[in-house]
Amino acid sequence: MRAVPGPRQPMGRLVTTEDVAGAVAHLASPHSGSTTGTGPAVDGGMHGLRIRPRA
Repeated sequence: MRAVPGPRQPMGRLVTTEDVAGAVAHLASPHSGSTTGTGPAVDGGMHGLRIRPRA
């Protein structure tokens, strides 16, 4: 694992195990009863990132 995230990391930091655990805990809780048919992207915004081609 790299100590410093690259400049293209949207949140400016790497995803932690606590970030992932929080998402899992939410999905396992009664509060997620209306969450259906989706998978959460616990990736710090990388899923929707559009990288520009180099000129």
